[in-house]
Amino acid sequence: FAVRAFGTVQGETVYGNYSAVADLKNIPGAVSGVALSNVTAGGYTLTWNAVQGVKYNIYKESGGAYNLFTTVNSNKYSPSKLGNSAFSKMKIAAVKTVGSISYEGVFSNEFSATTLPAKVKNFRITASDIGGKVRWDAVPCATGYDLYVYKANKKAFSKLKTVTTNSYDLKGRSAGKEYTIRVVPRIRTTFGVFTGAPTDLTFRTKPGKVTDIKVSSVSTGSFKLMWNETKATSCYYVYQYSEKKKKYVKVATTKSEAYTASGLESGKTYKYKIKSVKLVNGKSVCTNTSAVFSFTTKPGKTLGVKASGRKKTYLTLSWGKVNGAEKYQIYMYNSAKKKYTRIATVTGQESYKVKNLTAGTSYKFRIRALKTLDSKKYYGSYSSVFTVSTKK
Repeated sequence: FAVRAFGTVQGETVYGNYSAVADLKNIPGAVSGVALSNVTAGGYTLTWNAVQGVKYNIYKESGGAYNLFTTVNSNKYSPSKLGNSAFSKMKIAAVKTVGSISYEGVFSNEFSATTLPAKVKNFRITASDIGGKVRWDAVPCATGYDLYVYKANKKAFSKLKTVTTNSYDLKGRSAGKEYTIRVVPRIRTTFGVFTGAPTDLTFRTKPGKVTDIKVSSVSTGSFKLMWNETKATSCYYVYQYSEKKKKYVKVATTKSEAYTASGLESGKTYKYKIKSVKLVNGKSVCTNTSAVFSFTTKPGKTLGVKASGRKKTYLTLSWGKVNGAEKYQIYMYNSAKKKYTRIATVTGQESYKVKNLTAGTSYKFRIRALKTLDSKKYYGSYSSVFTVSTKK
């Protein structure tokens, strides 16, 4: 074959000189038998079946296209100082030069090569009482990660799973126990999988979390908190929210699943957290904190009941404000039933007008405060009986 250029000048076709004659029999055959060996953190060795009297063009893929990267004289290519995770897709073509013409053969099949993956960095865990979620920074070019857990009875690591993301949710672990997890990055190539150096993380799962707290023996100045025993727990830290310090403050350490709060204000809501604590050699090694739970003391006794505006058929009761009271219940003695009957519940006020009374009649009243928390009602003590008569 020979090639010449041509163009049109003033309507006439003009031809250039012929190229040198190219003979197709000089085109070398396709490169075959590509193999990858000696893979290290910084390089590798590629070899292939030799073709007589040729050089080799090595192409690398970039952005979906193959570009000539280098030319070598032998059927061996050993780059170095590439660094970890140097992954490439490649093709090789034999090149034979005859005279002034270079003949490039058919590309080899596409293949991929890599150096060893970089070591995982920033391996960390958000622990729970049944395991936790491990995370690590993604390794460039990694196609997956092998996860292992250390088995003390076998004194060896046992494989958990191979994942394709840089996180894994550990489940089914025991509370308060120490574990060592290993992660190994992997890169898959045409020639198999190559793994990097392992990274280990030793952590301890949390003790069980307090999930429900019951309250009993509620009074105007104290109450008792109780909860179920949690797994792998040596003791519990009890925290109460301090409005003055604007944070939770530890108020007690207890080995039992109970705590009595005392010295409290009447009718006030208090917030608590319970921290389950695992101790080893007397030192806290892991903890698990509950959600916030709110409890209230009972309102105090209603005091200072008096009457004003007494008329023949009505009168107005008033009383002192009770700390924390949301409502007040007014009771009047029913002589027919021989008991006190509630006649009204008022909200946001410390007075009530009693109507439809009989002139010149004596009546007995008592009042108590009411507070509600989480749909549960807490009552203060009744006031002393207040006796008053309507006008004649």
